[in-house]
Amino acid sequence: VLGARPEDYLRFGAGFAPLTTDGQWWRLVTAPYVHAGVLNLAVNLWALWHAGHITERAFGNGWFAAIYLFAGTAGECAGLLWNPQGISMGATGAVFGVYGALLAYLALQRGAISGAVLEGLRVSAAVFVTYALFYGFTRSGVGNAAHAGGLCAGCVMGLIAARPLDARRQMSRNGRRAMLAALLAGVDRKSTRLNSSHRT
Repeated sequence: VLGARPEDYLRFGAGFAPLTTDGQWWRLVTAPYVHAGVLNLAVNLWALWHAGHITERAFGNGWFAAIYLFAGTAGECAGLLWNPQGISMGATGAVFGVYGALLAYLALQRGAISGAVLEGLRVSAAVFVTYALFYGFTRSGVGNAAHAGGLCAGCVMGLIAARPLDARRQMSRNGRRAMLAALLAGVDRKSTRLNSSHRT
């Protein structure tokens, strides 16, 4: 929702503590997907593009989705606690969570990602963090508490999920082999049943 009135933001799922705590808990999940301006949406998408593909490769699709959702929800909770009377929205907390998870991964798996990749990421991260903090201090409905909450949540998820890329690839190969073995076993059982019925 871009450039709308406050009631429109709420109608589309923005966060507002009096409503959220009155049974509309779903706002904790929907608020990170509501944006108040094109610039804020564009910066979030740009930062997510730069950090997201590296983080997704490091953790895998499922964990990446869980990190993003958990960080966005945690950031929304932190924002509501810090400013209960403010209308909160935006994916910045979730994007901070992606960066937090990547930081945790780099701390645990040193050298897993090349220096050239990290150098480009440092520039985009610096631009994003500077913009997000400035935006949080100067705009209503955007709280740096949400940014901090998302970052901490992402770090926690990253510490839980971090595994070496080689180990993750091995797990993926093992999973594919297990699925293939189950499929072949099912085909073999079906073939055996068909042969038995044909003989009778």
